[in-house]
Amino acid sequence: MLTNDFPPVCGGGGYHTLYLSLKLIKLGHKVTVITRGTPGNTTYELYQGVPVYRARYLKLYPFQSQIFGLFAHRIFKKIEPDFDILVLNGPIIPYFGTSIPTIIIEHVTARKFIDNLAPGSMFSIIFKLFSKFYINTDVNALKKAGKIVTVSKACAEDIRTLYKLNDITTIPNGVDTSLFTPNIGATDTQDKIILFVGIFGPIKGLFDLVQSAKYVTRSHPETRFVLAGKGPLEKDLKALVHDLGLQNYFEFVGYLQRDELIAKYQIATICVLPSWYEGMPTTLLEGMSCGIPIVATRVGGSSEVVIDGKTGLLVPKKNPELLAGAIVKLLDAPNLRNAMSVNARNIAIESFDWNKIAQKFENVMYSMLNNS
Repeated sequence: MLTNDFPPVCGGGGYHTLYLSLKLIKLGHKVTVITRGTPGNTTYELYQGVPVYRARYLKLYPFQSQIFGLFAHRIFKKIEPDFDILVLNGPIIPYFGTSIPTIIIEHVTARKFIDNLAPGSMFSIIFKLFSKFYINTDVNALKKAGKIVTVSKACAEDIRTLYKLNDITTIPNGVDTSLFTPNIGATDTQDKIILFVGIFGPIKGLFDLVQSAKYVTRSHPETRFVLAGKGPLEKDLKALVHDLGLQNYFEFVGYLQRDELIAKYQIATICVLPSWYEGMPTTLLEGMSCGIPIVATRVGGSSEVVIDGKTGLLVPKKNPELLAGAIVKLLDAPNLRNAMSVNARNIAIESFDWNKIAQKFENVMYSMLNNS
């Protein structure tokens, strides 16, 4: 598997690669991951039992993907005879020629990702400035792949309408429901914790979340907003929290190890994701698996995960007041939260458990091999 990022520090795409690899190994397959490393030498390790090559990587925008591809290809050519399928974890993933079948897993399209970037940050400026280059990289990989798999129906539709490609299979993201579990003995506490988990990036709507806290804390001063993650907007987010006088209501806890992250979910009152665009957000699946009601924006794969009124509430993007209103509605309704908690856990088990997701992906692999 070739992926742009991979744990311990990464976004949802990296964790998708990790959990899919672990489940495929459990099913009896041999899996090796090639991912980005540092500007130094290529390294090799076993990460939670998954063989991982971390190829040399230089952040020379906009060519970072092609440079990564050069070093990754050197590794791949040495091990290619040992494998039957190459899996690319997109978007904007380097494609290189190979004699074995290739599957690309597209989490979001480069086109929609760039279109939904928040203005102002250097990250957004670079991606918008070189948007044509990034989009062409994305499209070329999708066109050359033997099979396209998307993690959401929304992403599949984007590929059909924007890139004019139609042979697509959708297999949703997954969650390990045996690890991400509710805290059965927990009792309702005075402090109400609103939890965000993810990269502090320019599509996550985090400035909207900070703005929403102005309204939430007026009627619910016991509320605490816990933000788990890191990213390019962290400094600006903290500055906005300070400017609005909300320091006592926000806690930035950084990247968390898996056990620490599960513990945060288990004490959360609401899991929130105010994104402007999403593929199939891992954090919502993890929150649901832990029995946490969700408040999210009605975008992309978030709308496919959250059943409005049953497992959480969906609101329009870029609207801090409506976001705050949904949070307050759940804070005011413990019985509704309890019902959503049960529903969320049940749906996570029924529809998104990694064991079921990995078996669906295994079926795609066997189908490719049988047709090659």
